[in-house]
Amino acid sequence: EQILQGKVTGVNIVQNSGQPGAGSTVRIRGISSVSTNNDPLYVVDGVPLQFGSANNYVQLGSQGGTSALSDDVPNPLNVINPADIESIDVLKDASATAIYGSRGANGVIIITTKSKRGASESLTYSTYAGIGHVREILPVLSANEYRNYANSINAPYSDLGANTNWQKEIFRAAFSQNHNLSFAGGSESTRFRSSFGYSDQEGVLLSSGLKKYTARLNGSHNALNDKLKIGVHLSYAKLDDDKVAISSNINNEGGNILKDALRWAPTLPVYNADGSYYQIGELRINPVSWVDVEDQSNTDFFLGNTNISYKVLDALTLQVNAGYSTERVDRYTSSPDSHPSAASEGGRASISKFLNTTTLLETTLNYDKQIGEKHHLTILGGYSFQR
Repeated sequence: EQILQGKVTGVNIVQNSGQPGAGSTVRIRGISSVSTNNDPLYVVDGVPLQFGSANNYVQLGSQGGTSALSDDVPNPLNVINPADIESIDVLKDASATAIYGSRGANGVIIITTKSKRGASESLTYSTYAGIGHVREILPVLSANEYRNYANSINAPYSDLGANTNWQKEIFRAAFSQNHNLSFAGGSESTRFRSSFGYSDQEGVLLSSGLKKYTARLNGSHNALNDKLKIGVHLSYAKLDDDKVAISSNINNEGGNILKDALRWAPTLPVYNADGSYYQIGELRINPVSWVDVEDQSNTDFFLGNTNISYKVLDALTLQVNAGYSTERVDRYTSSPDSHPSAASEGGRASISKFLNTTTLLETTLNYDKQIGEKHHLTILGGYSFQR
């Protein structure tokens, strides 16, 4: 999505959060509906995809309150390695619905992955590493400033002799690394490109991060004097996503690590004398203690498609595109009985599973003829089935 930002007119992209792998709100030509989904349709190598997520909203707080877990929707493009992308095109307005019907009412983003080019073989390796940190924290009172102000207005407060900057306690220097390896080869009639990717991104918030493993194989073969063209695209991605409670809320009071980091007094300590977390209660949770709440999402994604093109006549071409995709998301959460968010229930754990499969079959017949110097005739007919 960063490739699209600022480069395509009429496309607005807003990142929902700074969490690794967090989704973005993508709007093409504004909002088209006030009651239904406004996300665009993604088409990868000719296969329309419907990305899902396993129970993004899993309750961990009291039955009457909202969840203590993050309800952020992950980025659907996480399953695609940016190093494998050849081009991204955006269809807007009538051009989108003319091809994809009502599915393209919110616009269509077409992603084409890289294939082998030229006759020579190539082996490519690329890598980068970096460290991220919060550029600036919000200014708050130090412990002494807090005491002086509270005493000046005769306000009661808890003072355990600590001097804690809670923002510095929950933020960290986050290390990220990325590795990509690709190999391309073949002959004039048969070509292929394979690639492997690994990405490990830590979040600046404690206990947040995303690991991504990707593999891809693209191949093509021409036969019968280039009348017959066969293309194969296979890809697999595995994501391990560690989430942290950044946008949740318990009973509209607590459950947000960022909120608690701002409202906890600097005179309160992080730990008790015995090494346990100092706590106030369910609605005022020690921000650092959220690292004890595990929230992990594991995603396995496979996409494969074959396209066959046969030139029946010089102006008549028959095309068949068959595709299959499967997306499996497992989300595991646990909170110990020592954590205020689950202490009243003696601890809590949950497992959510999501499975989405898509089958595609498209057949088109295209007649393309130049008539004289001033006239050009194109007739396209086809049938598409997707389940």
